[in-house]
Amino acid sequence: MPIRNFVPPGLDGEGTGNVRPFDIGIVASFGAFIPESIINMHPKGMLNLHPSLLPKYRGPSPIQSAILNGDTDTGITIQELHPHIMDGGRVLAQAPYKIEPDVKYGEMALDLAKIGGDLLIDVLRNLDYVRKNAIEQDPLQETTTYLFNKIDSRISWETMTADDIYRRHRAFHTREPVHTFLRVKNKNHMVQIMELTKADPSVPPLYLDYLDSPPGTIFFKKKVPYIEIPCIDGSRIHATRFKVSGKAERDTFQFNAGYRKKKNVTRFITVGACVKRPTPRFEYPAGYVKPVINEAWAQQPVASKDEGEKNED
Repeated sequence: MPIRNFVPPGLDGEGTGNVRPFDIGIVASFGAFIPESIINMHPKGMLNLHPSLLPKYRGPSPIQSAILNGDTDTGITIQELHPHIMDGGRVLAQAPYKIEPDVKYGEMALDLAKIGGDLLIDVLRNLDYVRKNAIEQDPLQETTTYLFNKIDSRISWETMTADDIYRRHRAFHTREPVHTFLRVKNKNHMVQIMELTKADPSVPPLYLDYLDSPPGTIFFKKKVPYIEIPCIDGSRIHATRFKVSGKAERDTFQFNAGYRKKKNVTRFITVGACVKRPTPRFEYPAGYVKPVINEAWAQQPVASKDEGEKNED
């Protein structure tokens, strides 16, 4: 079966009468309905590759949604194109995909594209058979995704754990890196955290009294290549690369040199504060219970000031 690239004359269905017909159409990552007039131009109809196991995660952001929800498995679906229901066509074939704990959106998209390409070849070779055994999607199992925007990548220190933040980092890594705000000299600066990891919960924090400080507080030590930031449940993230709005990307040492010594720089905040007033106190959520420090850590000596520093009010 010959394969040709085809750009339709228009999605309103006009201007298709003079187009030479193709046997079958293939669509991937196309966020609009294709009218029946174009679908019917193809004697064998049109197929769509969708990076989820439909009917789960219909819509424009199935990969990001799977990462954000902490899923460990997803997959690729080849479906018949439906002219009226987004991602609602009959399922011809599916292939599973295991989501590794540290995989990011870009890596996952490439993996699923390769799996989908191989699966598509199998489907085309056995098209009559898979169509005969096609499965209608169960609407009761349907979940729908939406287009994410910049606010979805904002860190909420009042609600998010290290797991929550790390999932956002993985989901939006290349498009909208997770961001927070830093107040310096009565100016609010948006800071994108370009690289971060979750702290190993078995490894002691930089400072054993870190739970006495609110989430978002910046902790650092000389010669340590990351900033440690506590989260609402006592978990911690380690951030290593930063991009302050309007500035070049910086590593931990450059960021510390440029911002950590500024007066009143103590912590990241969720939303930029009014520059005419002091930075508001951290508001813990209702019912908040302060986490308890690991008892094994409490037996270790506390770092002295000449071993490291931390930002303090």
